Amino acid sequence: MRWASFRRAARFSGSQRRRWWNYGLAFLSAVCTVLLVADVGLILDLIHSPHGDGLALNGWTFAAWLGWPDASWGWLDRYEYCLLGLLATLLILATIESLLLLLLRRSGELAAWNAFAQLQIAVYEQVRRLGVPDWFEREGRQLEQRILGDCLTIREGLAACWTTVPRSVCAGVLLVGVAAYIDFFLSLLAFLLVLFIWRLYQKMQTRADIANRNGQAQLATRQQAVLDAFRTARIVEGVTAATCDDESFAVAFDRYRRDARYGATARVALGPWLVWLLGMGAALFLLVVGLSPRPVPTGLAVLALTLARLALPVLRLQGAMQTLQRADEAAEEVFAYLDRMPGVGQIAGALAISGVSREIRWEGVAVAGHTGKTLLTELSLSIPAGSHTALVASDCHTPLTMVGLLLRHQDPTAGRILLDGTDLRSMTLRSLREQIAFSASDGMLFSGTIADNIRCGRGGYAQDQIDEAARRCEVFETVKRLPDAFTTVVGPAGTNLPASTAFRLGLTRALVGNPSVVIVQEPPETADEEESRAIDTALQRVRAERTLIVIPSRLTMLRAVERVFLIHQGRLHAEGTHAELLHANALYRHLNYILFTPFRDVLPCGQNDVR
Repeated sequence: MRWASFRRAARFSGSQRRRWWNYGLAFLSAVCTVLLVADVGLILDLIHSPHGDGLALNGWTFAAWLGWPDASWGWLDRYEYCLLGLLATLLILATIESLLLLLLRRSGELAAWNAFAQLQIAVYEQVRRLGVPDWFEREGRQLEQRILGDCLTIREGLAACWTTVPRSVCAGVLLVGVAAYIDFFLSLLAFLLVLFIWRLYQKMQTRADIANRNGQAQLATRQQAVLDAFRTARIVEGVTAATCDDESFAVAFDRYRRDARYGATARVALGPWLVWLLGMGAALFLLVVGLSPRPVPTGLAVLALTLARLALPVLRLQGAMQTLQRADEAAEEVFAYLDRMPGVGQIAGALAISGVSREIRWEGVAVAGHTGKTLLTELSLSIPAGSHTALVASDCHTPLTMVGLLLRHQDPTAGRILLDGTDLRSMTLRSLREQIAFSASDGMLFSGTIADNIRCGRGGYAQDQIDEAARRCEVFETVKRLPDAFTTVVGPAGTNLPASTAFRLGLTRALVGNPSVVIVQEPPETADEEESRAIDTALQRVRAERTLIVIPSRLTMLRAVERVFLIHQGRLHAEGTHAELLHANALYRHLNYILFTPFRDVLPCGQNDVR
């Protein structure tokens, strides 16, 4: 169905009564437009009517102009009174039309904004259902920004649909009726001429666009030839000091200049062609008018005014249809997002866990990203409870994919993940995410107070608990030095906080619930030694009495962990301590050099080293 997505978006505005109210206002404003044209016609006819020296009208009445039976109009039989009356009517009609347009646009905009608000609420609910896919698919924030932009486009389309479209359609139909009533033949001729000129101009524009695209491609080739001539001259002059042949450059530059001039001429020629077509159409129309029997000047003036006024709703309707087309495309993307099914669900009778006491085991786990690319293939490993483990991979997505699987933002397509022998899919999501907490490198802060960011929607945490968690993460004193302490408002991703402070606040959020497993994406190494020591101290305290899984970014962290799991091409490639892997695994040595060695930019690679 055409405009199916846009029609679906329109239903978010609520009641149908407001839409019919808009349509009624649009019709009444269009009627006022037609009455204004008729009133101008009466004024023009009155001005050209015969009247005596005493300004008494000689045979001109409203009834005669409108085709009604002749009757006396009293004081309106005098020219000056009649003219003033028509001008007053013109002002009254213009005022009424302006008020109707104001009501129409206000009502249409309110309905469109209401639909926009409901769409935003629907997007928010869908975000909650889908979780945080950008942790492992790297698309969440960009997609949500694009979706909100699409919602604004839909709002513009709905506003046009409920204001510009009905108003333009009603005005256009009524003005066509007036033009046909004045002179059906001349009106038909004018419509046919305009339609012919418009279609011919469209074909010319299409040809010009095709020629412009081809010309741009050809121009790029010509430009490359000119650049090659520059390069040849530079090399010849620099290597041999010989005089370079200028003929090749002259030929290339001449072709480039000719093609550029042709493309510019083709683009600017459309305007003059349109003026010529309009002039020819006007000449043909006036020829027919001149040859028609007894043309009435006033009738021709009113017809011209009607046709000129008709152009405005036609142009507005054309622009509105383009807006509606963009809105329909945006609605398709928005509803494609809203129709997504959550990647995970909770089974009936799911178990609530109280902690991880033995191990986290991965058995033949496989998963693909949202693009279909395989990220993990038959991954099997075991992380003992209470251990300090690092995840190192040959690509940046694999560790975050593993985080998303542990938090059940996505389920594996094959294999399973067990906590103390129990499959993750048989556990409640709330208890799972209470016992496994993730701390991102940027803190993942949202707009709100620091205390709200630490609570993260979880009630029941007293300020004393927040203070204690902040002390353990070495951020309490830093927060207390802020003007409003824990009530200080921060922006998304901690935009008005230092990076290390934002990270430690994210760590505090993870620790305040006292989880049994904490996953930390370590921030990039900072040049500030004091900040680096604070992060090290916080991570040492986090490690106590719980399992700590780290996605490292510093060499000191690799040396501190008890075990390193090396993931390559979706499989477990090697495991062991940092020293063991450096000694036994070439890939690990390569990644250690690329990712963690502070002298990687100055130390040369040996001939036999892995790159």
